[in-house]
Amino acid sequence: MFKYLFNKLFGRNEIAEVGAEMEVEAPIATASPKKRSRGYKAEVKEKYGFDLPSSALDKNMMGMEFEKEKELEKACACYEGCVRSGFNGNQPYDRLIVLYRKLDRPKDVLRVVKKAVAVFEKVARQGRSDGPAKLKKYEAQLEIIS
Repeated sequence: MFKYLFNKLFGRNEIAEVGAEMEVEAPIATASPKKRSRGYKAEVKEKYGFDLPSSALDKNMMGMEFEKEKELEKACACYEGCVRSGFNGNQPYDRLIVLYRKLDRPKDVLRVVKKAVAVFEKVARQGRSDGPAKLKKYEAQLEIIS
């Protein structure tokens, strides 16, 4: 029994005894480890060639600058950085919704609206005065989209 478990854990392709009268073949495990994401900042750097700032305010400002320059994909990348970190202000969510609609990416619009609902549910529970109003706004958008 122990040999079977050992073989199963470490991926040996051998016949292991489970009982005196029964033999079971252990499954073959893959030796290659799962690839880990290098992080969103590294993805942005590789894809667009710029460093994403660490502060949410700087990401928003950079996104607005890219929008002025009509570089919508780069602007989306900046705002996505805020959204992925769970930023609790509405600006990046609002801008991403607008930009993804312009870029005809309805799945991304839905994803961002769902994330905004989750974030502002938390904000509303924390007692922030603007939380319930923003939550209602995003819930209404979610109903329209769905």
